[in-house]
Amino acid sequence: MRITTLHLSRKSVYLLVLAAALVGAGGYSYVQQGQAIDNAVTVQATVDSAQVERLDAGRGIDYEPEIEYTYDY
Repeated sequence: MRITTLHLSRKSVYLLVLAAALVGAGGYSYVQQGQAIDNAVTVQATVDSAQVERLDAGRGIDYEPEIEYTYDY
């Protein structure tokens, strides 16, 4: 049986710890999002009015949407 020695630099260790932390945070976020979907409620929304206002900005044209709605949940 042969033993292989692994030499890691300080930078490699920091990168491994950072990668593990990111994977852990991603897993936590995935579980949290799954729970939010499981606990979701239906929302019935009705658009009462919708319009887009044109704004002449200094460097061009901007558009600002305006939507009024009512909802029940």
